[in-house]
Amino acid sequence: MKLIGSFFVIGSMTGLGIWKAEEVKRSYQALVKLQNLIGSMQSELAYAGSDFGEIFGQLAKHTDAPYRNWLLGMKLQMERRNGSTFSEIWSGNAEGFLKDSGLSGEAMEQLKTLGKGLGGQDRQMQIQSMGRYLKQVELEMEEMRRDIRMRMKLRVCLGVSCGILIMLILI
Repeated sequence: MKLIGSFFVIGSMTGLGIWKAEEVKRSYQALVKLQNLIGSMQSELAYAGSDFGEIFGQLAKHTDAPYRNWLLGMKLQMERRNGSTFSEIWSGNAEGFLKDSGLSGEAMEQLKTLGKGLGGQDRQMQIQSMGRYLKQVELEMEEMRRDIRMRMKLRVCLGVSCGILIMLILI
């Protein structure tokens, strides 16, 4: 009976380690999607001269959830014009729709900071703000690429080690 219980403890802790390792990969993939979206926004703003409402509507057609919901929420709130500033709409929708997207807390704060900068600037400054944001995201992604394998292995090993430790304590 102790042997079966030991296998269950080790197995569950290993599963927890694998789940945490997948969070690292999910966070990286969320950054890639966000980078593509902001890059598309920047291109639409620079070359097509569209306003943000149009940009959000166009991008939502080609994007999957939760980013589609975020973009559509932005578009709808901008059309309503209920007295909120652009940065308030941006931050509120980011918190509401992207909280389960896999973005880290730091990436979410950078996204909100971008929204604060976009609201009160002219078109050229908005494009430059997006460019700076994309460079920040690229640096963060580069750091994650270097460490992703190590972080994933570390989390799996910690899960296995914790399972063995718990098993030893219980026996």
